[in-house]
Amino acid sequence: MSSYPLIFLILTLATRLTSVPTDDDPAKVRKEITEQYAAWGKARVGFDTATYQRMLTPDFYCQLPDKKLTRQEFIDEISKQKPNVEFKRMDSNILTLTKAGDGWVAVISEKLEFRVGGDNGATKNYYSFWVTRDGWNHGPDGWKIGSTEAIGFQVWKDELPPIPGWNQG
Repeated sequence: MSSYPLIFLILTLATRLTSVPTDDDPAKVRKEITEQYAAWGKARVGFDTATYQRMLTPDFYCQLPDKKLTRQEFIDEISKQKPNVEFKRMDSNILTLTKAGDGWVAVISEKLEFRVGGDNGATKNYYSFWVTRDGWNHGPDGWKIGSTEAIGFQVWKDELPPIPGWNQG
């Protein structure tokens, strides 16, 4: 009996296992997830549904103060804004990053700026600041968002928020 099939099986399994990083270096993970937040912000500003689909896990959920949205409900909710909303900015900053089981939990701040058109042609500028707790997992297809929970948020209309460093990234 040849040992080649067994060696092939071992090499195949080793290749698959090493394709998912086992590095638990928080600095490296922070850098990688920061890059993912930049991609998410770009997708939100551009209403890029394909990126939403790619970045969210199949069991993703969004917990808001008054309701819990499934993955599809969340995508529908943010996509329906497109006709009336012009995003100017969505910046995220990781405040804390904690290993949790097989994934990571990031508590972040988000700065959003957008313009909403009214029925009479008038537009309003909105500024929104959110703090969320997001669950991240890394698999063969890269980083994916498994959940987001709104910890707190506030919205200002036609006035800059009284938050230090608002005009900085």
